[in-house]
Amino acid sequence: MAATESDAKINITRAREIFHNLTEMPNVLVLPELWPGSRVSRDSALSAREAVSELCAEHGIYAVAGTIPWADERGISNRAWILDDLGRGFAFYDKTHLSSKDGEGLMFVSGNSARVFEACGVTSTVMTSYDALFPEFHRSISLSGAKIFFVVSRWRSDMGGIWESTLRAIAAWNQVFVAACNQTGESASGKFFGNSMVVSPSGDILGRLGDEEGALSITLDLREIKRIRRNLSIEHDRRNDIYTILS
Repeated sequence: MAATESDAKINITRAREIFHNLTEMPNVLVLPELWPGSRVSRDSALSAREAVSELCAEHGIYAVAGTIPWADERGISNRAWILDDLGRGFAFYDKTHLSSKDGEGLMFVSGNSARVFEACGVTSTVMTSYDALFPEFHRSISLSGAKIFFVVSRWRSDMGGIWESTLRAIAAWNQVFVAACNQTGESASGKFFGNSMVVSPSGDILGRLGDEEGALSITLDLREIKRIRRNLSIEHDRRNDIYTILS
């Protein structure tokens, strides 16, 4: 979806409209990064989370509720909320890698850890767009057992050339499903790339959108993970005895 920078009411209304136009009810609803807007009040942030909570409770679905600017004692985080089928926010993730080029460190405080959670009985994780460019980060999450990587994003068109290749690499290297939801439209920082997509554990694109608003529904066959890992035993063949982290 496209979103205004500071009018959460418009963005919440638009998110509801897109949801109610779905032809198939999902098990997990995914929204893009900062879909309520990047500059909204605390009350507006609460309203955005509550709107998604109501959808989850009404329809009995989970949600990876994009990210929302979230104020607490640490400051304002770029926070992804995960809600269950009763509408309860049972986990959250604060964006860990903040882009110095885009001045994100001046807007948000960074998170300090990954987040792994169970959604519909499947071990999953959530990352934001910039996190995807740090392989050491998503590899460690994969080793913790995550089978679905939800990537919520505001990836711009000037970086569109590596959007697809990055997502396919994450899926193939970690042998996981990747469900990436990206904003479209424009803001003061530029035009967003859209092209939300779902990628299989072999790196194949199972479905994608273009650069206009829309909704994509994909059914995942989790048996595919076992099949891919059986045919290409990356995890078994890793050399833990020689890996070190250089900093």
